Amino acid sequence: MQYVNDHLGKSAFCVYLWDNARGRFREEPQLFGNPQPDPTSKTIFTHDDYFGGVHTENTYIWSGAKLQVIATKGLGSGSSKPECGFTSFCSKLIAGKMQGVDKPTACGDGPIEEVPCPTSLRAPRLPAKAK
Repeated sequence: MQYVNDHLGKSAFCVYLWDNARGRFREEPQLFGNPQPDPTSKTIFTHDDYFGGVHTENTYIWSGAKLQVIATKGLGSGSSKPECGFTSFCSKLIAGKMQGVDKPTACGDGPIEEVPCPTSLRAPRLPAKAK
């Protein structure tokens, strides 16, 4: 453990993973925070809270000797629309590529809404027919 803030309920760890090829531990900066392993799904989950409700969640799997992010979602501060205070986002690894969706939220007096994660590849857009 590198840091703990009891008031915020937040702790951060420096994670080191064994590197067989080098015969020593190496730092894994992707897992900074409080990683939670799931032995059943063989994934590692991280959740990072920031001030003002902003947060990010990541899910990782092992790909050879490295970690690969397969999903990320959360709430970012600000948006492309000036009347919206946040951007809700979600990306998933689908058919070998990260597919993502983001949406301005908390617009005007509206609530913060989560964006649904993509579930399949988006269909390619076909060109409009010429008249």
